[in-house]
Amino acid sequence: SDYFVCSMAIEDKFKGKGFFYDAIEEMKMMASQSNSERIVFVTWGKSDLYKIASKKNSGFSILDTFGYACNLFFDTLYFIELKV
Repeated sequence: SDYFVCSMAIEDKFKGKGFFYDAIEEMKMMASQSNSERIVFVTWGKSDLYKIASKKNSGFSILDTFGYACNLFFDTLYFIELKV
């Protein structure tokens, strides 16, 4: 089964201090404990998570998009995975 994260946010004052990667490591541990093989995130194309995930060798993979979201919210909604 998948470990699903529907939202993740880090306040601006904490960005650039490693909290993102700490949170990812915590999620990996929790996913592993629940016998999940991957973490699946839902995120907007303008988000920091998408910017990180779309980089080569990030460890993330783009699974799919939700096309209707762009018409409603003027941004693309992405489904992203991270293997545990």
